[in-house]
Amino acid sequence: ANIINERFNKDTSDELILLDEWKVCSQDLDCVETQEGCCNCANGGIQMAINKQYLDEWQNILDNSCQDVGCLAFVNCKQGSIICENDKCKFKEEKGEADKKIACPMDAKVCPDGSSVGRVPPDCEFAKCPVVEESIENEIGNKTSDTSDLSPEVSATDDWQTYRNEEYKFEMKYLSNWLFNSKSVGGTDNFLDIHLSNIQVVNGPGCPEKYIGLEIQVGHVKDTKVDFTTFVQSQVKSGIGLQPSGKLEEMSISIYKGYKVENSGWDSGCVGPGYFIEQDEDRYVYIFSGGNIENYNITLNQILSSFKFLQDTDNDGLFDDEEAKYGTNPNNPDSDGDGYLDGDEVENGYNPMGEGRL
Repeated sequence: ANIINERFNKDTSDELILLDEWKVCSQDLDCVETQEGCCNCANGGIQMAINKQYLDEWQNILDNSCQDVGCLAFVNCKQGSIICENDKCKFKEEKGEADKKIACPMDAKVCPDGSSVGRVPPDCEFAKCPVVEESIENEIGNKTSDTSDLSPEVSATDDWQTYRNEEYKFEMKYLSNWLFNSKSVGGTDNFLDIHLSNIQVVNGPGCPEKYIGLEIQVGHVKDTKVDFTTFVQSQVKSGIGLQPSGKLEEMSISIYKGYKVENSGWDSGCVGPGYFIEQDEDRYVYIFSGGNIENYNITLNQILSSFKFLQDTDNDGLFDDEEAKYGTNPNNPDSDGDGYLDGDEVENGYNPMGEGRL
């Protein structure tokens, strides 16, 4: 699943001009593959060739020019070869059957710098993460001298705490030593309000140096008379205050449609971006975020990428991930045909796939 993939465009044509002399060559060995713009082919970009002696300089230009540029969440890699043709380095796309794009799974991997990469042909392995040279101090106070040796998933979340709320049909992960509390907010809206932070803070001016915090509101009612994009736009204000405001960017959060707004409107000295996520046709999630340490975005991306809305496709009382656990059919409410719903059988301790008890 795609953990955080931003879908907005920035015109960088004035910045990203590859000089013709950087393509000059005398033999194939002079040339190497690179990307034409800010996005590599694993994230919607285009492949091209460059004289290898200029590769580092071109990569520096990309690094400096593309910090605020998001990439599309699809694989656009093509099979081909790097050649020197007419004294110019060229990526030559293969013809015939090999010319067809290889369809790789559309999941993504979070890198140590907070970016994400997709899978690339021909083996559909994940593209390499950018190498991060800086030292960072993580949210639990441990120091690492080089983040390039971290796992591809940025110290994967397998050992994190899982929070699951079946009433609101929502699941997420967070670090086990973080402060967590949740409550249902009554009334017409009746949403789930989750507060999550790495340290306890007292309201006041400024933001503690190492603080990371989120307020996640699940199940907000939205206007069903308009589409999600129009609804989100109506929630974002022009001024700065206690409401979402500022630049709005479309993105994917985990596998769900979402939007990032520049200022969440959080009543906190640590106010950061806000996030809208479409939950279903009449509900949405809104997230206030804030933080003030170097790896704030890495941790935030990890948490957001763990979001999952629980589905019960056949309305049998078992969520689809539970159907996989019990081996039942998520599209058949009575998998063993005995006249009882799968969910009812599990709730009462019976085998939903045949005779006997669980």
